[in-house]
Amino acid sequence: MKVYFVRHGQTDWNVQSRIQGQSDIPLNQRGIAQAKALAVQLKTLAIDCIITSPLQRTKQTAALLNETLQVPILEEEGLKERDFGEFEGVLKSEMDFDAAFDYEQDRHYESCENIRDFYERIYTCLDELKKKMTGQSVLLVAHGAVSIAIYYYAQGKQYDGSPTSHIAPNAELVCFEL
Repeated sequence: MKVYFVRHGQTDWNVQSRIQGQSDIPLNQRGIAQAKALAVQLKTLAIDCIITSPLQRTKQTAALLNETLQVPILEEEGLKERDFGEFEGVLKSEMDFDAAFDYEQDRHYESCENIRDFYERIYTCLDELKKKMTGQSVLLVAHGAVSIAIYYYAQGKQYDGSPTSHIAPNAELVCFEL
């Protein structure tokens, strides 16, 4: 399965460096413009369908991309952003953001989804999608933390100790062969 991955367009919380998690934040005007600009770049790709997280920032991005692509859009619950619990809405600078993503450290928080559980959720979702979408090219529209998990999945789950360096930028295309 060929996977094109797009992290949703920019939101106000991205600008403010706030942790969004599963808070259902919409795109801002720049995020809408980013998605429209990316749609033009996707014209030449042979994409069979778009699979999106059910959160509104990804659904908005997917809808804007699909104005050009005109393919089926499917929602996948397993692609939701990590549930950051008590850190939702907090500035990234107010927590050890890198440590929160480190698989080896495996930090546990009061109500934040554990990193190993989060990665396993994404890996299970990708395993299921590979079975269902064999031989197809799909566009996944999801989130920053999801992009880290997909990166490690594509690398054979080899964790390198620098997870946040693998976060996809907003509204930029990344390609994976799964």
